[in-house]
Amino acid sequence: MAKRKYPFHDRRPAREDSDSAAANRRDSANQVALRRNSSGAWEFVQPRCVQERELDLADVEEMLEADEIEIAREELRWLLDGCPDNMGVHFRLGDLALAEKDYRLARGHYGYAYQIGHKAIMRAKPPRHTGAWPPSVPRSAPANELFFAAGKQLVWCLKLLEKPELLHEVVEFLLACDPDDPDHLRALL
Repeated sequence: MAKRKYPFHDRRPAREDSDSAAANRRDSANQVALRRNSSGAWEFVQPRCVQERELDLADVEEMLEADEIEIAREELRWLLDGCPDNMGVHFRLGDLALAEKDYRLARGHYGYAYQIGHKAIMRAKPPRHTGAWPPSVPRSAPANELFFAAGKQLVWCLKLLEKPELLHEVVEFLLACDPDDPDHLRALL
């Protein structure tokens, strides 16, 4: 069986116009990146579009606390418009789907959030790199918490959906990023 390009979610990203330099700049400005912090550990850097939507996401949190689920869901979908790589929005949509026991949809959103981080890590790999890969991306860094939380929830959904191969792939990658296993994922292997 051929390996799917986007195995953790059912939705494929929209095709971009590879001939357009403006489209490429816009896409790179809307992608999560990886950089070393002051202590030398790797951490995620959210794109500008995510930073611009922080107040809106805080409003969604208030809606959820007020039990305005449908309004919050619509706001979250709106927040993805123009910023599809917003890990926080996908994570919250995954939470909503999980609460409704829609494990496939939850897997899709958690998987998309995980995949955003995974792609950022893979893009950071320098050509002809001979050291250990992936690099150490500690969960303890505040900027990395969302990636690991999405990965942990994805693993939970994959377990519920009885997808052991994908579950092992995700757990092994997360453990390679942070061998300390703060989420105790090793027990699932």
